[in-house]
Amino acid sequence: MTQTALQAATAEPSGWLVLFSWGYGADLAYTTYTADLTVNAVAYTSLPEMSLTFGARRALGADGLWTIAMPAHLLPALRLARGRYWGDVDVTVSHVSPDDLANPVVRFRGRVSGTRVRKPNVVRIECRSIKDVLGDAQLGLLASREDNFWFGAEQTNAVNLATLTETGTVTALGSDSKPNRVTLSFNGSPESPNSNNRWRSGHLEVLGERIGVRKALGSSKYDLVAKPDSSWLNAAFTLYPGWDGTYEHARDYWDEQGVELIRTFTGYGYRMPNRDPTRQSR
Repeated sequence: MTQTALQAATAEPSGWLVLFSWGYGADLAYTTYTADLTVNAVAYTSLPEMSLTFGARRALGADGLWTIAMPAHLLPALRLARGRYWGDVDVTVSHVSPDDLANPVVRFRGRVSGTRVRKPNVVRIECRSIKDVLGDAQLGLLASREDNFWFGAEQTNAVNLATLTETGTVTALGSDSKPNRVTLSFNGSPESPNSNNRWRSGHLEVLGERIGVRKALGSSKYDLVAKPDSSWLNAAFTLYPGWDGTYEHARDYWDEQGVELIRTFTGYGYRMPNRDPTRQSR
């Protein structure tokens, strides 16, 4: 019998497709197929050594717990393990037949819930289903002081973040002996490069990695939520602005910048006054 180009599973020539997606349309895709594959305009990189297992709770179902084992040196395994992605990372696992490559069958949709580094140089990426992530979610919006939607979502007046970004080069890592602190050199004339109101809760993107910005410190220095890799030094960056989701941040900063967030705000708008209105008249 002639062996097909697909990675052989037990008694069935077949292949798996794994798509990682995060942030603003960024994605990475791998397949156990022994050659690179393009399916529905997504380019999957051949990775026959990748293995997938699924929990016995809901075997091979869209609600199960899946584990993906990948070589640690590849994206996104090591970067996921070190927390170098901004926001949640979604996962779609599909099964493809050699007779119908254009129509893969989706077996799992979920979100990365954890990673474990295993020797020799293997990262196990644990993925929970969207149903498990949501738990006992109720219909409607969350009653919170923060907005229910992320900065740039269609519901927040469709803010075009691409028009608010800045670019340049990372000139120093571990600035001031702080491992998570970076120093940037901007291209051109950046808009308010040292404004904490503009950049906190945003993120810095370098070499395909995205790390959240905790604070803008001035002098083009920024504290990040995770330590960047050494490869970031002297690399090009894109800096995205941020919003902490509160009414005050929208009112006191972004509204003044012409970015209207208050009109679509879905959280509670104001802090309680210093006095207790239930028992104090002034």
